[in-house]
Amino acid sequence: MNDINEKTKYDLLNQIELNIPKSLEFEETELDILESFSKDLDENIRLQVACLLINFTESRGENILVQLTKDKDSLVRVEACDSLSSSQSKKIFDLLLKIVKSDGNGMVRGYAINSLGEIACKLNLEKKTIRFLENYLKGEKVVFTKINIYKVLYSLGKKNYIHLLINELDTKVYRNRCAVIHNLEEIVDDDNLELIQRALNNRRKIEKTRAVNSTIDTVLEKLNNYR
Repeated sequence: MNDINEKTKYDLLNQIELNIPKSLEFEETELDILESFSKDLDENIRLQVACLLINFTESRGENILVQLTKDKDSLVRVEACDSLSSSQSKKIFDLLLKIVKSDGNGMVRGYAINSLGEIACKLNLEKKTIRFLENYLKGEKVVFTKINIYKVLYSLGKKNYIHLLINELDTKVYRNRCAVIHNLEEIVDDDNLELIQRALNNRRKIEKTRAVNSTIDTVLEKLNNYR
């Protein structure tokens, strides 16, 4: 299908997306398109395929995502790892472990870690995941990756990691500060609500970057309505 024009490809992908709420799984014809487009020369097409496949319920969709975790484009690998969070497979759990240990891109590793945490809860592999991440953390240098490790470890019951996550609100790169805010939003519960609100309000008083302030304001508004 590489010989059809770009507009037609996007139209087909958009139609597949529109069909998602109407069915519990992809039709074979849709999977044919997704599998073909997963090998497209345009990385944006491959990226959209990876995004759509977060809705997979069949092994064929999962297999397409597995191939996309090896894509030459790091953003495609990011989305593939993210979409694999829907898996309930030990094979995918092991694959994500391998990606965390071997992928040279910190963002890819971060998203793989997030999915690893979600699958661990489904397969009762929390203890193994905690051991792996705490050991892996000792050698990780990339702030974005460490942010995601802190969030996942907290989600798996290691509550002290929330403080390390909050400390990263002061990290230099504003995109990482935004990532911390989103991760704090994801883990909010009755026990940590006030702590997170206080940390975000304190950061808001000194934050100078518009994007970060906007993110803080949006999250604080949601947290104010949490209960």
